[in-house]
Amino acid sequence: MEKLLQSKFKPSESEMEYFINSYKTLRMPMDFLSYKWCPFEDEENMVELCVHMMKDMLEPQLATNDPLLFELTCIVRNTYRDLPYHNFEHAVGVMHCAYIILKRNRGLFDQIEVTSIMISALCHDVDHPGLTNSFLVTINHPLAKLYEKSPLEHHHYYLCYYLLKNFKIFQHLDSNEYSKLMNNIKNNILATDLAVFLERRRNILKLKRNKAFNIISEPDRSLMKSILMTACDLSSTCKPFPPARMYTEAIIKEFYEQGDKEKMLGLIPASIMNRDLSARLPEEQVRFYVSLALPCYSLLVQIIPNTEQLYYGCLKVYFQWQLEVDKKSQPVWKVEESYLSAE
Repeated sequence: MEKLLQSKFKPSESEMEYFINSYKTLRMPMDFLSYKWCPFEDEENMVELCVHMMKDMLEPQLATNDPLLFELTCIVRNTYRDLPYHNFEHAVGVMHCAYIILKRNRGLFDQIEVTSIMISALCHDVDHPGLTNSFLVTINHPLAKLYEKSPLEHHHYYLCYYLLKNFKIFQHLDSNEYSKLMNNIKNNILATDLAVFLERRRNILKLKRNKAFNIISEPDRSLMKSILMTACDLSSTCKPFPPARMYTEAIIKEFYEQGDKEKMLGLIPASIMNRDLSARLPEEQVRFYVSLALPCYSLLVQIIPNTEQLYYGCLKVYFQWQLEVDKKSQPVWKVEESYLSAE
């Protein structure tokens, strides 16, 4: 694994020099401190912006080590595949959402938690194959054999683990601190499995109903960070509608590719995976927002109140998808039915 990381993913000296020099003249996007910012708006500066976010949030021992941060970011970028959605741009978007939440809630998390969230967000989908966990299980994929639950998320975590171990980025931490950091990163990355989110959401709601949710207790903090990670992972649903729709169309491309594979295996893909049913996209999105996205942000606001902009952004996009559904049910005007044609 170490030889692979060094030979395939490590940036060249000239690439490193380019990014370090580029960072010196980096101009921050005007809306960078807003949840509305989208990475594609500054695609050529995504590496530099990742380093900027880490320098702002990580401990001083790391924040002042520019070469190390650039090398780590470039290696992580190179481990993402060239996919329509699960790519480095998605990782930057998730990291940016985490950055805004953390920046607006300084003091809510300790430094190890902050570091773990930032690293987890950046690495949460490394080497994603563009397929779902259920499909990997169905085809008996090696990852599904290796991990009983959440095979993709376990793969993302262990690749992240090897990256951090290989480059000794946390040498300044003692063994207890390092163990806490890696446990946090593992919990955070595994939380991006939506099946895990649904389970942990039920746990939080039960605790809150019984008025037993305690933000100080470690188990409840773990649940809080899990919901935060899911919210960041889904944050493209909170953008203004044009980019939100663009990101939806990107992930749908991956879904259709999987659906085509399922058809070749004689399987019947879910409607959202079936390109023959593309006309149902608005209905599928309404279902997704009602069942997953909106409940996620509604819960996040209950735990971290100043994240309400994410909830309202998601709600606005939901209304737009619902509007498209409503338009489909309206009668279509036909020229042959007009009064003028009757004359």
